[in-house]
This record gives sequence, C-alpha cells and structure tokens, in this order.
Amino acid sequence: MSKKYSLVLTDNFEKLEKTENILTLRPQIANFDRDIKFETVSFPEISKKEIYDRYNFCEKTFNSLLRDLVIELNSIHKIDYSQRSWDIIIGKWLRDFILISYKNYFQIDYALKNYNINKIYSIDHKNYDLAADDTLSQVLSMWNSEWLFSLCSKLLDYLNYKKEIVSNLPQKSFFILPKKKINNENIKNKGKKLFFKIISLMKYFVNTNNYAVINRTYLPFINEKMLELKFFQIPLIWPEIEVKYKDRNQNLRSNIKFSMKNVIDPFENFLRINLPNLLPTFVLENFQNIKKISNGNLYPKKPKFIFTSVSHVYDEVFKVYAANQIKNKIPYFIGQHGNNLFSIIRCNRLSELNYSDKLISWGIKKDPKVINGFNFKTINHRKRSFNKNGKLLMLLEDRTDAYFALYKNDFNEQKQIETSIKIIQSLRPDIKKNTI
Repeated sequence: MSKKYSLVLTDNFEKLEKTENILTLRPQIANFDRDIKFETVSFPEISKKEIYDRYNFCEKTFNSLLRDLVIELNSIHKIDYSQRSWDIIIGKWLRDFILISYKNYFQIDYALKNYNINKIYSIDHKNYDLAADDTLSQVLSMWNSEWLFSLCSKLLDYLNYKKEIVSNLPQKSFFILPKKKINNENIKNKGKKLFFKIISLMKYFVNTNNYAVINRTYLPFINEKMLELKFFQIPLIWPEIEVKYKDRNQNLRSNIKFSMKNVIDPFENFLRINLPNLLPTFVLENFQNIKKISNGNLYPKKPKFIFTSVSHVYDEVFKVYAANQIKNKIPYFIGQHGNNLFSIIRCNRLSELNYSDKLISWGIKKDPKVINGFNFKTINHRKRSFNKNGKLLMLLEDRTDAYFALYKNDFNEQKQIETSIKIIQSLRPDIKKNTI
C-alpha cells in the first residue's frame, strides 16, 4: 500500500493535478484528460454464498425499515394502512434505494481500506437535494452521475475516514426529470386510441363501480379489450395522471423519528439517520393530493379485481388506489413485468411477489402464488423460421442493472462491452456489414 492515490468521486476534474495517481470506483475514461494517470478499484471476485448473503442482508434491512416506515407514515398522514399497503406504494422505491446505497457503501469502504488514499475529490452533498418526487424520478436519478456522487459524498461523511477531502459544488441542486409523455404503450394506432378514448367517456353514463380494473397488462391491445368484454364490461382506457408535485416541507420531514433501538449494523444506521430527508415527496408532501385523486372518479369504487403488469411500478396514483382496495379484500393480480423476473437474483426479491394475491408469470412457476402463464407480449406474433441469409444480431447486456447489482462492478461491465465491440470489429467485412 505504498503507492498513494487520490480517490475521485466527482465528474468535475478542474482541481485534479496531473501528478496524482487517480483512483475511481467505476470507469470514467472518457472524462479524463489523457495526461492524468488513473486506475479503477479492483474489487475481488465473490462466491455465490457471499452474493446471497448481500441480498439477504438488504432484504432484512428492507423489512426492518418498512416496519418502521409504516408507523411513521401512518402517524404523519393520520391513516391506518397495513404493511402490505405501504409495500405496494413505496416498496419498489425503498428496495432500489437500499441496493444502490449499499453497493456504493461497501465499494467506498473497500477502496478506503485496501488502497493508500490520502485525498478524496468529492461533491458537496449539502448543496444537492437527493430526494425525488416519485419512483420513476428516483430510478432515473440513480443513473445520473451527479446524483450518485452526491450520495457517495453523504456516505463519506458518515464513514468519517480521516482523509483530505476536496469538494466541488454540484452543477445543479437536484436531479431534473426529463418531461414525461403519459400514454398507453399498447396503443400504437392514433385512430384506435381516439376511438377507445371516446368509448371510455361512457363510464360517466354507465355504472362502472364494479368493473374489473384491467390496466396496462402487456397483453396486445385487442386481447386486453377482449378480456374486458369477457367480464361483460365496456372496454375502457384508464388514464395515467401526471401529478403536479409540491416542494418538500422540512417541518413535515422533521416529524419522522426512526427508532435506533437495537440497530447494530452501521449501514442500516446510516439509512435511519438520513431517510427522513431522502424519502420521495409522493409519500410525504404530495401523498394527500395523490390519495384524493385515487379516491375520486378515476377508477371503480368496488372493482371485481385489479390486474396490471405495468402500473404497479411507476404510477403513484394507481398504487395508492390499489393500496386502498386491498383493504377491502379486492383481489390484486400482477402480470410478469419483464424477462428478468425469476432469472436474476435481484428480481427474485421484488415487492409484487409479496403483496399480489397471484402473480401471472410468462411460463415459470416457482411457488403456489405464481400462476404459470405465457409471454403476454408475443401472444399474436407469428412464428418465424430461420433465414440463413439473414442478418447477425449481437445482443449486449443492459448496463442499467449494474447500478443495483451487488455481484457486479461497473468496470467489468465496461470491459464486456469493449470485448463485444472488438469481436464485431474483427468480423469479416461481409458479415460485419450485415450485423445489427
């Protein structure tokens, strides 16, 4: 450990000196001046047991925090929602936040314990608001380097290693979400969309209070509408509401008091100290407004059941509606959201596996709650035969999962992509020309 390093946890390189040995947690090659020497932390390979231990630890932390969040949020909003209801509302946000925080926590801790670091370049997290408005904003912000480095800065403060820290002010004070387009991804034909929007107006003239809510199921549009007809109801398009979020209220957040009793683990302690200021506004400042919208005339008052494959992820109004309906014993069915469910370890620990009455899979059956179905997205696709004169399709792994994956590091992900590019570049010209 004789070689001295400067750990860089920022995208701002103005204060870096060319004589320094720069160390990064993840690749930032494109951003560095070529004259600056750098290397990425070499994290050790971990065993399958260690991988499971990490995920089981995060699951234990999730359950511990959710139990206390139920108490705090019920107290603030003067309601009596069950843990299942709050899991529907905030479960995805909390799981994602725990995973990304824990990954950066142990990576920073490893770097500081295993490298001779005498200086750290960081972002001043006190000038950056890490709290998001909703679940989608949070996921997108986690892919933003300034948000991620601000979280690292907060972790550094907590870990309290005695190192020289050079801080830069963030360029922005919070993550700005790109403008969302609210639509139904199953409807590609504008004329068809307009036709069913007009039909949907009939809900104001027909009693739809006992209609099943069949919404954004991933079934092809016509199949989804036929399913509604089978339950003797007019096919409808349920709107997704774009919430106008109010700013955070620090007085409201100061009322959240997480218990520290019997909390031994330092990482969970970090979350309990900081969560009051990190919680998204949709469960605090904007919750009552969202609850009011969900209790209005948007959805049936007493539906036969609720079935979705999409709305349970990012639609905050829908989630609060579902959380209210399960109190009335309304069956809640979730369709498989994507091909990663049951195939990667993180997706075997999703909240919908707990709170749904039944989960309809694309074919697999892993426990009594799961109904083995079929791939909703390919139900009407024609069978295609192999064409030996066709194109070569190269598939690369989605790198976004690496942000949450506790068994990967971003450097390895980068190397995989670079290797794939080298393979493609080495192909014969005639093959490369026909490669996608």
